[in-house]
Amino acid sequence: MDVYHELVNYAEKLIEVSDNDKHKNKKKDNKYFFISLLNGNGPFKVEYNGNGHNYQAVIDAIHKYYDLKKDESIKTDYEDALKFFASHSIVTSVIQQTYDFITYEMKKEKNGTGTMEVDSKEILEILSNTIQENYDKLRKESFNFDNWIKDKNRNLETNYDSRIL
Repeated sequence: MDVYHELVNYAEKLIEVSDNDKHKNKKKDNKYFFISLLNGNGPFKVEYNGNGHNYQAVIDAIHKYYDLKKDESIKTDYEDALKFFASHSIVTSVIQQTYDFITYEMKKEKNGTGTMEVDSKEILEILSNTIQENYDKLRKESFNFDNWIKDKNRNLETNYDSRIL
């Protein structure tokens, strides 16, 4: 087994443990677990040899686990976590991270490798609204922010018939 698949399997085990705990303790949702897992917080960092958190392996693991369990609450918690990132993207690094999450998800859906679909258009709309509300601050934080938006829109329009802003 290659390293990437080991990372996917590790992330899937984390999801399984959290999902079992959710059901055992009758928790309402696991949104905050998915936020921590996507972000790679603390023990939820999915990495190999210090190469940094691999969010793609995490998203692949979420899809793999969803395919195994067919539990809509997994999809809901994952989608809620993506919406959380989109609505809290008030610094450029989090905007980039959210963009990476959602475009990887859209790529999986477009290529047919996803086992579920999330409302990517709604998540991009939330991200756009958050960017608009914080636009002046973001432009001050990153002198190249407008070019970044143009570049991301070009990718979204070309590949997914979507855009931000």
